[in-house]
Amino acid sequence: MLELLIVVVRGLALMLRGHRELVLENAALRRSRPRSQTWRTFLTNHLASAAAVDFFTVPTLTGRVLFVLVVLSHCRRRIVHFNVTDHPTATWAAQQVVDAFPDDTVPKWLHRDRDTIYIGRFR
Repeated sequence: MLELLIVVVRGLALMLRGHRELVLENAALRRSRPRSQTWRTFLTNHLASAAAVDFFTVPTLTGRVLFVLVVLSHCRRRIVHFNVTDHPTATWAAQQVVDAFPDDTVPKWLHRDRDTIYIGRFR
């Protein structure tokens, strides 16, 4: 019985060793591709031409919910524009972004979440 256990353990060890070599070969192949830049590197490289837009809600004392749109400039690290509405639409949100960046100050990159209000007008 002990001999059978030893044979099984040795067989498993050989199998695992072969699996380990295969995993290491795959890792070496994956590592051979050049790495893409990280999100942090992207933000650092494009800091001057990036802004972010997002909504948050504010409940009032009367029970209404107001939606606040905030536009942040990454290079200045401050609020560029904000506005409040009780019923946001895609047209309203797009107009707020236009109002936030007059003339030649439009950023190349506008970071936003996947909210459905950004579909259509923000493309």
